[in-house]
Amino acid sequence: MVKRIVVDKSCGVIVDYQDFFLSQVERRSRARLRANTRNFVRLLGYFRIPMIATLERPVYAKGAVPEDIKPHLGSHGKVFEKDFFDLTREKPIRAHLKRLKKTQAIVAGCETDVCVLQSCLGLLELGFEVFAVE
Repeated sequence: MVKRIVVDKSCGVIVDYQDFFLSQVERRSRARLRANTRNFVRLLGYFRIPMIATLERPVYAKGAVPEDIKPHLGSHGKVFEKDFFDLTREKPIRAHLKRLKKTQAIVAGCETDVCVLQSCLGLLELGFEVFAVE
């Protein structure tokens, strides 16, 4: 059975989209990643899909939410700092996700081989249908 994203059931998750991780990507790919992430956040905002953005600690070394997406998070976005690869291991994030009462998570971000993967697995364990954006 093909799963489809349902706006009313969805939340957006942007994992560790920080300058430290972006700086490790080849320049042309980085520009494309920035444009795609900005468009992704704008699209979620257009549909009024609540979003969370995570920042890996220490934020002073890895960077806050970059200015290119910060304004697009709007009133539907909340930023969390995290110490674990898997964002669901952070109690404040789990509590926030529970309050949202959503069953689907649309996920994008940096460090796809670790933080995005671990977060997707954690979201699946919490019962979410997970859609990872390429």
